Amino acid sequence: MTYTADQQTVLDSASEFFLSATADTFLLTGYAGTGKTTLVRALIEELLDGVGDERLPYNVVLMAPTGRAAVVLAKKTGHAAATIHRTIYKIEDGPQEFDGKLRFMLRENNDSPRTVYFVDEASMVSDMPSDNELLKFGSGCLLHDLLQYCGHRKVVFVGD
Repeated sequence: MTYTADQQTVLDSASEFFLSATADTFLLTGYAGTGKTTLVRALIEELLDGVGDERLPYNVVLMAPTGRAAVVLAKKTGHAAATIHRTIYKIEDGPQEFDGKLRFMLRENNDSPRTVYFVDEASMVSDMPSDNELLKFGSGCLLHDLLQYCGHRKVVFVGD
């Protein structure tokens, strides 16, 4: 495939990011129709083929803030995707405090250190505390919990 000059610049920057020992997050932004999904597909294929001199493949996890966005992401990339909540939370073990809320805790992340997380529709991911009458997710701050779950693995945020 032939990429525009801007798309090639993004692909080159992302490749440097994947090989960086210090950078944990990469922002891929652009208006609708600018080719973000095309770039995500290309980056996923690069990661699955292997990056760098060793050409060791990475694991890829695709997430989105809503079920609908996850379905669209999976369809456009050809790879499985899930909601952020489904990926990072599990129902709290043991007895729960009875306050009428169903509580979910952060999952233990056993993914390989060579895992890259793609978060689509990233502008919808907030770090503002959320309080729901029926549900309690982790710390209540989705972005905080997501970054804690990912640890020092690579995260690519994609959005407008």
